[in-house]
Amino acid sequence: MRRYHVTIAGRFPKSSVDQGLATFRKQFAQRGAWDEGLSGLREELGNVWLSVSSEFEAASPRAAVMEALKAYEDDAHASIGQFNAMETHVQPADEMRGTTMRRTS
Repeated sequence: MRRYHVTIAGRFPKSSVDQGLATFRKQFAQRGAWDEGLSGLREELGNVWLSVSSEFEAASPRAAVMEALKAYEDDAHASIGQFNAMETHVQPADEMRGTTMRRTS
């Protein structure tokens, strides 16, 4: 098992982020995540990119991302709603390089 730093960003309609951001921040902070991306929201055409970072102990980078995605999707759906695109970045917590993936729906 190794510790991985995972950052996830989802693109949401701005109106739903305005309504659910405080709840989302509280839920994800309870998981031990930090909100380095929450302070740097990117806005584009009525949508907002909202990102959060966490460290997860997992057997592989993929396992760490899957664990982070589950937490992010659960918290986001409960407080903000459906996102329409997502990016993930994962790297070993003790290294400076990583892998970025993008998914749109």
